[in-house]
Amino acid sequence: LHKLQEIQRNLLKTPSKLSIDVSARNDGNGYVSSFVCVRNDNGNIIDSCSARFLCVDSKEEMDEKYNEFVEFIKKYTA
Repeated sequence: LHKLQEIQRNLLKTPSKLSIDVSARNDGNGYVSSFVCVRNDNGNIIDSCSARFLCVDSKEEMDEKYNEFVEFIKKYTA
C-alpha cells in the first residue's frame, strides 16, 4: 500500500494524462486494489491497468503484479 500511495503522490505533482486510484479494504478478505488509466484530450480512457493484491497472495505474486503496474505507469510518463 505504501509503495502505491507513493506512486500516487508522485503522479499528482506533475501534469499528466494518468489517473490513479488506490484503495484498501479489510472485510475479512483484506486486499489493496489499484487502478490507473490514461485519458486522451477529450477525457476518454484510451488504456488502463489494474491490480488487486490479496492478503493470501505470495510475495512473488504481489511483486509481479506491482511490477506490471509500475511498467504501465512508466510507459506513459517516459
